[in-house]
Amino acid sequence: MISLKWTLCGLAAITLFATAATAQGAREGHGKNFWREGARSERMGARAEFAARMGARADFTGMRGERADRRERRGEIRKFVRTLEITEFQRAQALAAAKSIAPIAAAARAEARTLIENARKSNTTGDREAVRAAVREQLKALRERTRDQILPYGQGVFNLLTVEQKAKLAAAAEKRGRTFDADKAVRRMTWALARPRAVEFLEARTQR
Repeated sequence: MISLKWTLCGLAAITLFATAATAQGAREGHGKNFWREGARSERMGARAEFAARMGARADFTGMRGERADRRERRGEIRKFVRTLEITEFQRAQALAAAKSIAPIAAAARAEARTLIENARKSNTTGDREAVRAAVREQLKALRERTRDQILPYGQGVFNLLTVEQKAKLAAAAEKRGRTFDADKAVRRMTWALARPRAVEFLEARTQR
């Protein structure tokens, strides 16, 4: 079953994607760590390569269960998205927005990595909490600055939704006893468009 957070605020973030993959991380506070995703993917790839090289066999039982849950959620979201009848024009505009956001988001991620790396070098104890505390306010300021730069693109994409599409989103929220929050939807859509592979994802799903 789609979680309440997906229903209330996350659905609009994937309405132009026709799947949940790009917005898989859409949750409260998603913008706080959006710049970490590229580094996380690289680390996962490096670990898998190391395991293969050493002939190690990892236990993926837990991961498989999580993946099955995600597949089920994606399936339910796809069904809902199909009812929205997203147009190719809307997807094309989402792609254009993602392309405009990409260099801004990439620069923010690079700046965040530099801040964290400098904090690690300055901390000789190896205390991760101390490192996080040292850069917390700087990262918050960076996040807010980045949000202000990219939010207009998300707003523009959200504004392309028709009255009927917005009504369906509102109905989905009402069905679960909540009121659809357009402002939150715009923020989630914006962060979804800022994800590292958003452009690649949308290019693969937009007619040329």
